[in-house]
Amino acid sequence: SEALATQLKETRAARDAAETANRAKTRFLAAASHDLRQPLHALGLFAARLSDRTRDPEDTALVARIATSVASLESLFSALLDISRLEAGVVAADARAVALDPLFARLANDFAPEAIENGLRFAVVPTRCTVRSDPVLLERILRNLVANALRYTREGGVVVGARRRGTQVAIEVWDSGPGIAPEHLDRVFEEFYQVGNPERDRTRGLGLGLAIVRRLATLLGHEVDVASRPGRGCVF
Repeated sequence: SEALATQLKETRAARDAAETANRAKTRFLAAASHDLRQPLHALGLFAARLSDRTRDPEDTALVARIATSVASLESLFSALLDISRLEAGVVAADARAVALDPLFARLANDFAPEAIENGLRFAVVPTRCTVRSDPVLLERILRNLVANALRYTREGGVVVGARRRGTQVAIEVWDSGPGIAPEHLDRVFEEFYQVGNPERDRTRGLGLGLAIVRRLATLLGHEVDVASRPGRGCVF
């Protein structure tokens, strides 16, 4: 009994030390985000400048690959910092009345060109609904969902709309992509979990967008879920 008590005490001490180290790491990343972004941003500018000055075909191809790698690194780094800031608790929600129609209009303005370029349709359904939420964080959630939907949809398109459900409102993002098999539905909100991307192709995302969506929704006190029919698409 005494040995078990000692072992339990040591286990708790090790757990507390690990949790303290994890919180310290999270706070460091959150606090250092600006300083860490600066050299990465500068690298992107240098790559762009080099692209403008390069004329040799082989060098042009190499610079293009450098620019692609920098863009992927920036995307991954930004997502990791977002996760760290949420874990550190430095993101605060400022709930207020948010009219959804202007928000939907911004999504249409920003994502429609990308959809057209990829041969897809992107549409928003006009609405008079107003919800109580943080306007910046709510828009971030929807942008992540729309970007994710467009990334995996090969034909058809994406639609964003809102439905009244009693005193509440459900904001829905529909896509006509490949859908998600039932055994994956519970895991798509986990960090770095991607369905159908075992080779970790960075052009297909990083597996952090939906994790950020879930954490932001939890911070806001909103529910987020997904329904899907394989081969027919998803609705978040």
